[in-house]
Amino acid sequence: MKKIVAIATVAILSVGQASAQEGSFLSKVRLEAAYGYNMALSPDNVERADVSGLNTVQLGANYQINNLWGVRGTYSNTTFKHKDFDNAGVNYNKLTAEATFEVLQAISPSESKFQLAAHTGFGINFGKSKANDQKDNMGNFQIGLKPQYSITDRIGVFLDGTYIMNFSQNMGYNGLSILGEESTTGSYVTGLIGVSFKLGQ
Repeated sequence: MKKIVAIATVAILSVGQASAQEGSFLSKVRLEAAYGYNMALSPDNVERADVSGLNTVQLGANYQINNLWGVRGTYSNTTFKHKDFDNAGVNYNKLTAEATFEVLQAISPSESKFQLAAHTGFGINFGKSKANDQKDNMGNFQIGLKPQYSITDRIGVFLDGTYIMNFSQNMGYNGLSILGEESTTGSYVTGLIGVSFKLGQ
């Protein structure tokens, strides 16, 4: 998984370097790649620590509409796998569209290398059990905070903490059906570290 993040990071930087056109649109677009930790919350039919770990890769694109508001699209691959059993767990492929809000700019408008974005939106989560190949496709809502530090005008590093809520989740994080329930509202959190690249000047 670390290799995937490294490849994605190189690809983002390469795309940015190849974009010689630096119009007003590109100057508002940032690509991002991140890697980090995912922790199960509910349902709690398995010990959280047994299935949580450094198993999330995320790729995304941000468009800054103005100084405060923007839109963001992300693809995330998250795996919950049991530390003791290779065939117990679930993999999620998640697509999400979000609105972003620059918190520090709203409090005190100024040019700064440090930004703090709040983000929230809806998406689709495609789950597949590692135990029996059962599929679990569902809608999701998420909300989070993303502090970012700009190393240069175009390259930044960021942290991203996100709470994800799944609607009509049919299996637990061990990849098995939830006893006594056909579906439930599930949730988990991710904590990621990543790099971003602005396409234009």
